[in-house]
Formats: sequence, structure tokens, C-alpha cells
Amino acid sequence: PLAPIVTSLEVDKRTGRLYVGTEGEGIFYSNDGGATLSHGSTGLAEGRVADLVHDPADPSRVFFFRAYGGEESGVWEARGTRVRRVSRDALPAAASLAAYRGADGAAVLVLSSASGVRFSRDGGERWTAPASNPPGVPIALFGEPFPAPLLVTSSGVFRAAESGREFTPVVGAPSAPQGAELLSDADGTPLLEVRTGDGLYRWNGQVW
Repeated sequence: PLAPIVTSLEVDKRTGRLYVGTEGEGIFYSNDGGATLSHGSTGLAEGRVADLVHDPADPSRVFFFRAYGGEESGVWEARGTRVRRVSRDALPAAASLAAYRGADGAAVLVLSSASGVRFSRDGGERWTAPASNPPGVPIALFGEPFPAPLLVTSSGVFRAAESGREFTPVVGAPSAPQGAELLSDADGTPLLEVRTGDGLYRWNGQVW
């Protein structure tokens, strides 16, 4: 039986399809909640899929970050079972990946790594850094379902401006986060859960 080592998960809320990134075996997908898996990355040699996100503007496309692959590291896209590398700029060996809709409706990609944050507005080919990176060590990065990217670092929670040129602190956010997860309430409203040494804090996009 198929038993890949899972490194990342993503659910397309429009179709219910589950995407599974693995350690060394590429991408799989499932249309039955994970009961069965199908290969979703024909043509991709062994590679670690560190993170993956669906394109919020195109349900046929998934972006993923291939980590520690030498010259093959970077951002790739999958359409159906066909994959190709899209990033042309030098990127870190490993990174977190998020996506959200820009003001024009097109997908904007965001990368976070130990070397900082970068944005791409052309489908992942070219990447630019903000004017300054938020303080602290990156812990988690979230795109959709929030209207703008959220970056949780060891110094706090920060929201990106639409321009992608700066980050501002989220008012009321706890200091010194140690971990973060994306949850939702009974109505499906996204909740950001931040763990600190003092306990758990949840943010619904308005209040903590």
C-alpha cells in the first residue's frame, strides 16, 4: 500500500480536493478525503515538497515549493499531473509558501524563510522583497482566506500591505509567539491561533 511521508497538506475549498506534498515522492491528490491517493506530479523526479497552495484565481493550478533540490529548488506549478518549475530568481533552499488574490484578482505568491519575505505577482517567476522585513524569526505564513498575508514571527503577528512593500503589526496580537495554526469557527470564519508561553490566543480578523 502507498504510504508516503507527508510534509504538507492543502484543501481546495471550491472542489474539496486534498493535495498532499511528500518527502521525496512529489505531489498526490485525493477526491475522497484522503481515503485514496493519486499521483499528481508526473514528470517530477524525487523531491521534497515543503509547502503547497492552490491558486486562488485558477482552480486548475497548484503552486508548491521544492526544497533542498539543488538547482531544482524553488517554486513549481502543477496543472493536472504535469509540473514545471516557474521561479527564475534565486530562492532559499527551503521556505513557506502562501497565496492570496491581489487587487486585480490575480494570484500573488508570498515566500517566507530565514532570509526574509518575498512576493511574486507574475505567477512565481520573479520575486521582490519588501522595503523591510518584520522583526523576529518567521514561524508561520498565511495567505487565503485572509485578504492580505499574515506573517507570525517570534516577535509578533504582522500583516502585509497590498503593495507588498511593508508589513504592519496586527493590533492586540500577543508578543513572543511560539507557534501558529489556521483554524475556523462553526460558521467557517478563519481563526488564527497563536501559541505563546502564556497560553493560546485566537484572532478572527477583527479582535483577539
